[in-house]
Order: sequence, then C-alpha cells, then structure tokens
Amino acid sequence: MKREQQSNNANEDSKKKRILCCTVIEKNGLFGLIDSKGEVVQPCRYLNIYQFSDDQDYDVIVLEDNTYEYWLADKNGRIVTTHGCSSIARSQYVSSSNYWRAAGKSWNGCIELYNEGKSGLFDLVNVREIVPAIYSPGVPDIEDIDGIYSPGIPVIHEENGRRMAKLVDPSGKELIPFESGFSWIGRVPIDPQDYLIAARKDGKYGYINIHGTEKIPFRYDIAGDFKDGYAVVGFISSQDGVTHSLGVIDHHNRMVIPFKFAYIDKFAVIEGRVFAQGRIGWEMGKPYSIVCEDGNNYELEEGDLSWPNMLCILGNKIVKKHQ
Repeated sequence: MKREQQSNNANEDSKKKRILCCTVIEKNGLFGLIDSKGEVVQPCRYLNIYQFSDDQDYDVIVLEDNTYEYWLADKNGRIVTTHGCSSIARSQYVSSSNYWRAAGKSWNGCIELYNEGKSGLFDLVNVREIVPAIYSPGVPDIEDIDGIYSPGIPVIHEENGRRMAKLVDPSGKELIPFESGFSWIGRVPIDPQDYLIAARKDGKYGYINIHGTEKIPFRYDIAGDFKDGYAVVGFISSQDGVTHSLGVIDHHNRMVIPFKFAYIDKFAVIEGRVFAQGRIGWEMGKPYSIVCEDGNNYELEEGDLSWPNMLCILGNKIVKKHQ
C-alpha cells in the first residue's frame, strides 16, 4: 500500500485499507494494523503492508519495516517469521521445469526467504515458517524438495568452515539434528519408508532413512538418488582424484551393475532386469554402452560412434536412435 494513497480520514478509508482480518492505520507516514475490535496488532512502524498474492491469495500479510526488511504475518496480523528478510520469493530460473518463477510467486505453496546471503523456507498454505532465514548456503531449491508435500526437508549450514546438515519435517520439527554429524543430506522421496536417502558423513556417502539410521555404509565417493529400488554409486580414483568408477546397487547394497562406468547417463528396469547406459571409459573413441545386470553389453557397432545412431534407453525400452 503506497503512502501517497493514504487519507487523513481513517474511518473513510477503512474499507479500502482492510487486509484479511486487519485494517491498516497510518501515523507520520508509517503504517500499522488494528484488529476488528480496534486494538493495535502492529504499531505504525512499517513502510509498506500488503497481502501476499500468487495465483491465489494466501492468508499471509507482508510487512516492510523502516530498515527495509520484510516480515510475514498471519491473517490476524501476528508476526510468524523469526527473522527479518531482505527479500522473499525472488525470481529464479527452474531448469527442470523450464520456466521462470516470478518474484512474489510460490512453488507448491512454499516460498524462499533471504537475508544477507542466508535463506529459509515458508509455508504459505499453513502460514508457518518451516526454516528460518539463518542458514548458509540454505535450503535446496524448492522444486527439488517437492514443496510442502515433501516429508523431509534437508537444511545445510556452514559455520567456521564446518559444513553441517539436518532434516526437518514440513512443520519445521527436527527429524535429524545437526549433531548427528552429517555434512550433506540429499533429496527425500515422497514415501521415505520405501526408499533410502543419500547422505555424506566423514567424507564418504552412504544411505539413511528419514530418522538418520544408517542403512547402507558410508563408503562411496559418489551416491545418487534411489529410483525404483536402485541407485548409482561409485568411487573416485585416489591416483588422479578425477577418474570415476560407477555402478548400480540395490537397496540391500548388492552390486547390480559392475563398477565399470566412467559416466552413467541413466538406468532403468526393463522387463524385470536393470540396465545402465553410459560410457565405459573416457578414452578417445570409447562408445557409449548399455550394460545389463546379467553382464551383457549392448554397444554400438565398431566405427558407429555418433550419438543419433546409438542404442539408448528410452522409457522402459532399449531402442536405436535415428537421425
């Protein structure tokens, strides 16, 4: 609400200035809120007060104070964020969905909060702060945690050169505390009872459940998300610190695809068997391969190294791509 639009007559403008269950008041060019009984909910110390609006109107009030920090309040005007924010819901490109998330927009009812290089997360639907804006580098991109529908939200924090990770539920309650010793916790699937969560501890990757219990030992240098009961894991050469040796394991940590890939583009379960697609080695002229769990390789014919003509995994089939 712009100050130049304010009237000296509060009663005359009360309907125009009403926001949810509150009415905006003005004093000396600053704004506050009163409730339906006329009692002051927020004193007149804000430069701007307005309702947060996305594709739908949420019961969230945004207040900008005289230090240009933003606070969020519920429909009754009560502040529900613990820290002021330099910005909220900034414009951000989401590559996986190939669109721009405009400023002031939410994703699945969640918005990111920012404050001096630190970030947090706010649930617009339930009007509550999930993660306060005090962490660095902060919560992952919202589309990676499925917004408010994710059963667990990883939070990463760096302090005095030490990197720590914890897991909270959609209400902000801790599931795994910083004290558990994880330096990174990965994406949490929609149903954590059926899948494992990649995590890093003491410099190695392994897998845990949503309560932080180790399910697959921390022995890998690389670990991907579980999909259909399988995940890509691997090691990095101690000699050059670059060369990868990747394979696929099941949820019992049994090797399904041998550690022979330098790079795995994708894997899939086709007719009950696991296939991985990638490059066996980085040497010049090495073709892409598709390897089945039975050890059989499906490779390009000799000399046919062009991407459009190669065999590839497409959905749940192996096909030969054509130009």
